Amino acid sequence: MGENLAKFYSTELGKLTAWFIRKKLAKLWGAAQGKKILCLGYTQPFSKAIAKNNTLIFPEADNEIKLPYRDAEFEGILAIHYAGNQENFEEALEEIWRVLEPNGHFLLIIVNKYGLWRWSKIRGRELYSKHDILNLLMFNKFAPRRFDRALFFPPIKLYSILKFLDNIGSFIWRPFSGLLIFESEKLIFAPRGRLLKVTPSIKELLARKKIPAQAKDIA
Repeated sequence: MGENLAKFYSTELGKLTAWFIRKKLAKLWGAAQGKKILCLGYTQPFSKAIAKNNTLIFPEADNEIKLPYRDAEFEGILAIHYAGNQENFEEALEEIWRVLEPNGHFLLIIVNKYGLWRWSKIRGRELYSKHDILNLLMFNKFAPRRFDRALFFPPIKLYSILKFLDNIGSFIWRPFSGLLIFESEKLIFAPRGRLLKVTPSIKELLARKKIPAQAKDIA
């Protein structure tokens, strides 16, 4: 994964793509100060947008689901080119939740399943939609706080017009953006009105009581 992405981001198209992503990162987290932030996936071309006044940690093996950190160690977690390259992203979310402090923020950037970049070199093994990710976040005790999009131009080499295409694309074909951006907050309790994930042990208990095995709202 890393070699292919490094090769792409060394090209003119890759450098322009990185510029757009850094621009979004600066908008979302550029004002953060004194934070300890874990960077997952392939974040090197973009992390300088949030590096000032923060401590960034890059794990040696970014493809391991089990993270070698203690519980609640980080105030923020940034994941780019990560979700689509995990064999089990839901298990990875459980680990992200574990090492993030209560009310800490998780910023996830993925290739849009229905977007203009789904056939590009940065797509990853798995693709997700906005609906897919929002469901995964809520079922794994993250409360979505902000949603945004990026890359409103196709992955073509007409560099002189790509910024123009990005400007008009953000209005004309917004649902087909190349990237989806999610900022969520770690919750200790599931948010009111959301569905709770049912564990196997609870399912068995409900089955013994002959109650339908479905998620319950928190009262």
